[in-house]
Amino acid sequence: MDPHAVPLVWHPPATFDPDAPGLGFPTLDGVSHRVIFDPSPSKANVDEGGDGKYESLLHGNFCHGPSFVVVGDHIVARWSNHTKDEGAPGSRTIARVGRFIDDGDEIDWGGSESYVELAPPPIPPRRRKFNVDPVNLWPYTGAGISLVNGSLYATGLIHSGVGFTDEEQYRATRGPVPETHFRDDLDVDAGFFFDKWGYHGLEWVQRWKIVKGRLLPDSPMYRISPYEPRFEVTPGRFKIACPLQEPYCCTLPIENAPDALREDVRTLRTEALIPKWRFTAGEKWIAADGRHALAHLAEYVRPDGKSVMVRDNLLNPGHYYASLTDEDGAYPPAVETNLIGGANIAAGTLPDGRNFIIGNNYDDYYHAPDRSRKDMYITLSRDGVNFDRTYLILHLDRKGDGGVYKYGGPQYYKPLIHKNNMWVFYSITKMKIGLTKIPLSSFA
Repeated sequence: MDPHAVPLVWHPPATFDPDAPGLGFPTLDGVSHRVIFDPSPSKANVDEGGDGKYESLLHGNFCHGPSFVVVGDHIVARWSNHTKDEGAPGSRTIARVGRFIDDGDEIDWGGSESYVELAPPPIPPRRRKFNVDPVNLWPYTGAGISLVNGSLYATGLIHSGVGFTDEEQYRATRGPVPETHFRDDLDVDAGFFFDKWGYHGLEWVQRWKIVKGRLLPDSPMYRISPYEPRFEVTPGRFKIACPLQEPYCCTLPIENAPDALREDVRTLRTEALIPKWRFTAGEKWIAADGRHALAHLAEYVRPDGKSVMVRDNLLNPGHYYASLTDEDGAYPPAVETNLIGGANIAAGTLPDGRNFIIGNNYDDYYHAPDRSRKDMYITLSRDGVNFDRTYLILHLDRKGDGGVYKYGGPQYYKPLIHKNNMWVFYSITKMKIGLTKIPLSSFA
């Protein structure tokens, strides 16, 4: 297998125009859109005179990164939430429970009772700064959701933004960054625009249950690892995170949990490692053209059994990258394709066997935010190589409110194929959570 072969080829519609609203793509019949979370602005930030408490579950207009699990005839969606900024101190996670009705053709989201704070803020919220304190750190958290042996779990870690690096490979490392590759302050012109994240341990888990359309805790919050306030940003240089508030300061050790819960946690942690083996150690961000800043990923399996990983490249946001591997092989460095787009993507397989990719039009926060993330499209392929049917799903021309990294329209897609429909969750300008319903018959 040629590691430099382009794994997919996009055949754009004759009407394609990269500068036109909607990119000139044809639209699909029967598509409908709704907003499932439209919060009010919050004045809780302690560094802006607030009292450090979110006014309610419906306050805080940074909303991003939705995901979901299906639990019987219910669906639980979750997303990150903050007063205003991405990756900001005191971020939390909100969830909402819906129920499939009309033989799965609609989702009833209920009223205010269907919302819950799945992961409370670990400290009082405050604004995120592009000039990071040289000594002090203010943490945030988020919760993922998983279904294990019929039980629903929320899991998370404590993080903080510690500064910026000029290499994608250092963003998520848990050890120190070489001093020449780290700065406290954002410096786009010098290439220091990759967020550097600090990990402070306190991996935690909590079981939840659905009761009469409400999501309720079904266990205490257990800690799997201790809280580590100190983070080594460069060799020998440390920053210190502040103490945590409840419930994180009062978590119980996982050893105190029932045997069944601990076994579920072992399963969760094992499954979390599965995608990582698909890359050679230390090469997850490597691109074949030397622009080593591959970020988000989405995978699909072609009809011939080979797997394709589609990526965006933070150093080359105009087109998606992709790599190809056999069933048991690691992915080689990804190559640039001609598929337009940037930012997070989604991919998968329709019930009729066709592969799909859901993408954005463009992504360049620092240089062209007015062009970016306005168009959500889907492209289809019968062989997983030639994507020759492309449709516009949604065009939204929006601007952010001044919060960090907020721009564009629909972005960060999570699709679900359920019975006769595809449901796509996404954030809108990182300020609302949207949901689009596409009847599968629309793809005929």
